[in-house]
Amino acid sequence: MKTPYQIAKELGVSSQAVYQKIERMQEQLESYIQREGKKTLVDQQGETLLKSTFARVNAQESVEQELGQDNSNIEQIFIQEMQDLEQRLINQLDAENTYLREQNKSLQDELTVEREHSRQQSERLAELSDKLAKLTENGQVLLLKERETLLLSDKQSIWQKLFKRG
Repeated sequence: MKTPYQIAKELGVSSQAVYQKIERMQEQLESYIQREGKKTLVDQQGETLLKSTFARVNAQESVEQELGQDNSNIEQIFIQEMQDLEQRLINQLDAENTYLREQNKSLQDELTVEREHSRQQSERLAELSDKLAKLTENGQVLLLKERETLLLSDKQSIWQKLFKRG
């Protein structure tokens, strides 16, 4: 993340020019800009977009200046400016591509960790489910034994009452 001042310094333009460009391109740049109080920060994609617009303007201005000085070299100057612009854009896109690859790798690593955690949780849940099933089964067995004991005790007390000696 860079401030408009840092971007302006890299481009060799005023920070006011960068702020004006941000205001004019607000819709295109809104997802690439963060504001923290009065401080404006531009992420790498927003920086690439801003720099590409300045590169086009600078190329046009350079061509126009050269046209006024020497009409015989117009085509040569234009070609050189376009090649320079193309090279700057390629470099910016390469940098953005590298950044995105690193971000992708980081996200893949996070996903791997989350999948492992999820697998462990799933295994733990299966273990707990098995233990619950065994506890339920043991509870039912104990309940049946308790009922049998009560029935047996009730039968004995009925027989004792019927055949009381005395």
